[in-house]
Amino acid sequence: MLDLSVIILARNEELHIRRCLENILPVAKEVFVIDCFSTDNTAAICREYPRVQVIQHEWPGLYALQFNWALDNCPITAEWVLRLDADEWFMPEALEELKAKLPALPRTSPESSTSAGIFSWAGG
Repeated sequence: MLDLSVIILARNEELHIRRCLENILPVAKEVFVIDCFSTDNTAAICREYPRVQVIQHEWPGLYALQFNWALDNCPITAEWVLRLDADEWFMPEALEELKAKLPALPRTSPESSTSAGIFSWAGG
């Protein structure tokens, strides 16, 4: 397991969220699903997984604002943070690449104002 927290922003994603979670949970230390008060079974599906925390938060109008809210309010304990959409998942080769390369990346410097490294994965 990687020293990795995953933040997933979601609203009414019951069709996609299980695939996303089952794909990333084997490598993630913790997963935070920021749910915008879904009216489907998104939150219930997420609660089936012990390492997934569902946090309800109204949509602030912009994706970046919601993600920044999550960074400021989730109890993140990992060295790295990955942002995923609920309809995204890693191909097996990309997941293997993530497992191989993430531990070798430089750690956050002590002078940094944040406690975690934040990245979006493009593979390659």
